[in-house]
Amino acid sequence: MTREELMKKAFDSIVEADEDMCKEVLAEGKEAGITCVDLLQEGFSKGMNELGDQFGRGEIFLPELIFATEVMAIATDAVDEELTAKGETTEKGKIVIATVEGDVHDIGKGICVSMLKASGFEVYDLGRECLAEYLNTREDKNVYVCGPATQQSGKGNSISFGFPVKIERLHDHSVCGCWACSGTPADCTKLGIMALKKEGIEVDLVLSGVNAGVNLGTDTYYSGTVGGAREGNLCGKPAMAVSVGTSRKLEGDPDYGYICRFICRIIDEHYDKMNSSFLLNINFPAIPEKDIKGVNITRLGIKEDYDIHVPIDSIKKEGGYEFQWLEKPQISTDRGIDIVSVQDGYVSITPLSLDPTDSSLAEKVKTWKVFA
Repeated sequence: MTREELMKKAFDSIVEADEDMCKEVLAEGKEAGITCVDLLQEGFSKGMNELGDQFGRGEIFLPELIFATEVMAIATDAVDEELTAKGETTEKGKIVIATVEGDVHDIGKGICVSMLKASGFEVYDLGRECLAEYLNTREDKNVYVCGPATQQSGKGNSISFGFPVKIERLHDHSVCGCWACSGTPADCTKLGIMALKKEGIEVDLVLSGVNAGVNLGTDTYYSGTVGGAREGNLCGKPAMAVSVGTSRKLEGDPDYGYICRFICRIIDEHYDKMNSSFLLNINFPAIPEKDIKGVNITRLGIKEDYDIHVPIDSIKKEGGYEFQWLEKPQISTDRGIDIVSVQDGYVSITPLSLDPTDSSLAEKVKTWKVFA
């Protein structure tokens, strides 16, 4: 495939909102020695520009923009990884972005982030209707933020070894202090607590989230959001992980205002009961407040039904295996399980513990003759 054909394919992957095509372009570009930056500037970005023109002419609508933005995020993440691996940084400047309080859509912000990155800016995306900003409006709350500078999904409770972790202070006047950390969510928690302690500030509570995407069942072992909260426990602080489902249906947007009020109420009414082992995993369904059916105290569901899809053509082409994890829906109807509770429109609160010891199994192991 020629360079021109590859750039056309990158363009088409955005216009057609085709995630698989986007990933193919990135892989083929790497094999051909074409950088992700070149693909972004000469292919992907032109696709976004084309969609912008089509939207302006009324030829496409918001759903198409949403899907295309998600595909564009794959390309910009690849650029971030490439530049980080090369030790290169952008020179045009740094931008902190978030949506204003009360705005439940982040479509425009997502497009803006993608285009800014494509133009060479370093972008810190604080999300939409941030929980930190909401809490900081309270006179009795001093809020400090230390968050990952890049996407860290699936990092679990891992911390960085063998290479330096960079923390950079950002000028965000909506909170008392804001830092971007190049490490994992657990790094953010640990280093944030340490940095504040050096300034004579003692952290009372760690909040990790609001994450866009639920963290339920055995996925909590992989979740960076839960990992950031769990690290708070390891540092001797009470903590909560907060996540919300995502939906492509415009009528099914999560209510971030409700989520913020919900968390504040827990803090206001129950902080005096929180000790260093207090750890909650809270998940909200992707629906407006009026449609939420209630709150369930749940246990973690066990996800046993992951399949692996191995495309045959990728084996022939690359001589290896390309894995894609596919998740089947939970078929249980037990609302005591976190997964089912959220699927049925309830807020799920799952108390977690640092100690995963199976006491019942321990007693059985004691009877094994091999240890006699």
